[in-house]
Amino acid sequence: FILSAITVVWTKALSARTRALGVAGTDDRRDWYELDPSNADDELALSLLQNVIVAQVPKDRLGAPDSNGVYRALDTWPDSKRLSASENLCPGQRFLRQPVFAHCSATLVGPSQVITAGHCYDNLACADTAYVFKYYVTGHDAGGEPTFAEITTDDVYFCSSVTTNYNKTAGNYDGTDIAYVQLDRPVLGRTPADYHKKLELTTRGQELLGIGFGIGLPAKVDANVKVTDPCPKPLTDFDPFDGSEGDLTEQFSYQQLLDDLNSGVRNSDCEEEPVFFDVAADAFHGNSGGGIFDSQGILVGALVRAFSSSKSDDYEMTDAGCYVVKPAPEGLKSASIVYVHRVLDLVPLSPPSSPPSSPPSSPPS
Repeated sequence: FILSAITVVWTKALSARTRALGVAGTDDRRDWYELDPSNADDELALSLLQNVIVAQVPKDRLGAPDSNGVYRALDTWPDSKRLSASENLCPGQRFLRQPVFAHCSATLVGPSQVITAGHCYDNLACADTAYVFKYYVTGHDAGGEPTFAEITTDDVYFCSSVTTNYNKTAGNYDGTDIAYVQLDRPVLGRTPADYHKKLELTTRGQELLGIGFGIGLPAKVDANVKVTDPCPKPLTDFDPFDGSEGDLTEQFSYQQLLDDLNSGVRNSDCEEEPVFFDVAADAFHGNSGGGIFDSQGILVGALVRAFSSSKSDDYEMTDAGCYVVKPAPEGLKSASIVYVHRVLDLVPLSPPSSPPSSPPSSPPS
């Protein structure tokens, strides 16, 4: 399968970025405490958050547990590493006081296995990586500061080995950018995600559920992920880079991409088996590796690429010298998802025995 030139653009853009990758249309991200257990879709999201959604965190950010086996890093997280200061966002923007803690997103797919994006190990060694459950916001205290579930040693696991076909030097244009991670021990009290063991094509317009740790923030649920192309067609004549380096903004624009997307250059008939499918999603750096689920909670893919040509595509500088989030145009495919069965090219996995259990009615302690 030959990756489309537009996917190559995303790969280059992703590696060139140090900031967020953007909101598609309306910002649909929600925190754990905003989910309604009486709503079936939210109940599913709560179950996934409890069982399979896990943050990839550098061990030096996590620190060591106290004498009671509780990790306290979030209790004293510095203001300089919260979203407001980290991204220089203006007052009134969302999630300003939340910590930038995670490096990437991952999903539990076996008793002691998770999958994430291969490029999440670009600058992070397996030996330096922790996988943390229950990194989400449970509410706010009297002073308006976010509160968190207690994270104990039973919620934290460490990378034992990682297998990926990601090729950093080649930009991974010929790979799937999926990584299979063996944890240091079996995960306690959680049921792994079920996932497709063979290709199950998505359909254009299909609504999916995405959960991840965009920008390193606590888990965000996006229940409005929509498939824009289940089988992207290679765009052989589209070469915005032309072999040169430089400011991505000078190379291409959102409008150019929209024109290409709307001109019929899509592989609707899927003449070749696809590696990826494209979606409109609220995808930021940190969402890489995050699970994308169908309405039954089945894992269909992992987010591995997103498009943005420059900081100005995601943020708009105000006269006050700070930034506000600028949504991407409606209809633009903002992220690329690797079909999850591709992980079997790395390591065959055994299917879990049952689907995720029902979510707790109150924050775990």
